[in-house]
Amino acid sequence: MYTIIAKVTGGCNLRCRYCYMSEESERGRMNEETLYNMLTKVAKENAKEGITDVIWHGGEPLLMGVDFYKKAVEIQKTILNHRFINSVQSNGTLLNESYLDFFEKNNFKVSLSLDGIQMTHDKNRPYKNGGSSFKDTLFWLGELKKRKINEGRVICVLNKVTASQIVQIYEYAKKERISFKFNPQFPAGEALINSDLGLTPEELAEIYIELFDMWFFDDAEYLPQIEPFDEIIENLGLFKNRENQKIIPFGCNWRNNCAYNFIAVSPNGSVYPCGRFIGEKDYLYGNINNEDLFVILKNTARENFINRNKGLDDCSCCEYNKICNAGCPYHSYSRHKDIMIKDPYCYTYKKLFKHIENIVNNEFEEFENE
Repeated sequence: MYTIIAKVTGGCNLRCRYCYMSEESERGRMNEETLYNMLTKVAKENAKEGITDVIWHGGEPLLMGVDFYKKAVEIQKTILNHRFINSVQSNGTLLNESYLDFFEKNNFKVSLSLDGIQMTHDKNRPYKNGGSSFKDTLFWLGELKKRKINEGRVICVLNKVTASQIVQIYEYAKKERISFKFNPQFPAGEALINSDLGLTPEELAEIYIELFDMWFFDDAEYLPQIEPFDEIIENLGLFKNRENQKIIPFGCNWRNNCAYNFIAVSPNGSVYPCGRFIGEKDYLYGNINNEDLFVILKNTARENFINRNKGLDDCSCCEYNKICNAGCPYHSYSRHKDIMIKDPYCYTYKKLFKHIENIVNNEFEEFENE
C-alpha cells in the first residue's frame, strides 16, 4: 500500500533557517487535474487494500485554502469502496475557524512544527519578515487540541539552537502537555547556507542521550511522549527477545520502506520516492498526469531504492541492523549523493541504541533483584 506525500505547494509564509527545500525544488501550486489524477491513480494502485493514506504537505499546505481540500474530499468520495485517511503537516500559522470546522467534520489530523520554547522556535522558524511565529503556532495548537484534531503532538528539529535549550524545552513539554517528536536537522536547502546550525553525529548522540535520561528517569506525575524513545525500547525488546519475529521498526527514517510504501507528488504532478527528494532529477520517477502509477513505478531510479531495501553490505554485521536498516536514504543522498551508503548519522543511532539498551537492561535487573 502506498502513502501519498502530497506536496501541494512549494510556497511558504515562514523562512525556516533549516528548510530542506532547495532552489531546485518545484514551486507553484497543485491544480485540480493533478489533484484528481493523484488521488484516483494511487487509489487504483491501492485497490486491493481499499485504503490510502494522504499526507498533505508543502511548503505550507494551508496556503492552498480550504476550498482545495474540500475538492480533494469531493474527489475521494467518488472513488467507491475506498477509504482515505487524511493528515496535514503544517506550521499552523494560517489556521482559521473555517479550516478547523472542515478538518473536524472530515476527520483530518493536523500535525504542527514547534521548535521548543519561544526563543528557540523564533530563531529557527521566523516569518519571512523576521517576526515571531511562536505565539500563532501555539495558539492554533491549543485550538486543534480542543477539537481533538491534534492531541498535543508536534515535531521539533534538533540543531544547535534547540540543543542548547534542551532542558528548558523538556520542562516546557511537561508544563504544556505537549508531546515532541525530535528529528535531526540534515544538510539540505537552507541548512546548507546556515551551516552553523548543524550538529555533528557525535553532538547529536549526546543531545539525544541527555534528553532520553531526563525523560526515562523523570518521576513526575505527567510525562510527555518523546519520540522516538518509546519505539526504540519496543523494537530493542522485539529484536533481542524474539529474533524469529519479523521486526517492524518505527518511523520512516529507520523502516527502510521507501521503495514499497511511499510516493511523493509535487505540485506539477512529478512523482518521487519521498518529499525530501522533490527536485532531485536523479530520483524523478515520472509524472502522475501522464501515466498510471504502476507504469511510473517501473522506473530505473526506483530500482535503487529496491536494492537498498534488500540491505547494505556495510550494515550486514551490525547488531542493530534489523532496527535501523541503514537509516534514511535521503540523509545518505544529501551528504554523499548516493543512497547506497549508510546514513551519515550511523554513529548517532548506534550510540543511542546501545545507551538505551544498557539503561533498560539495568532497570530490569534491579527490578528482578528487589
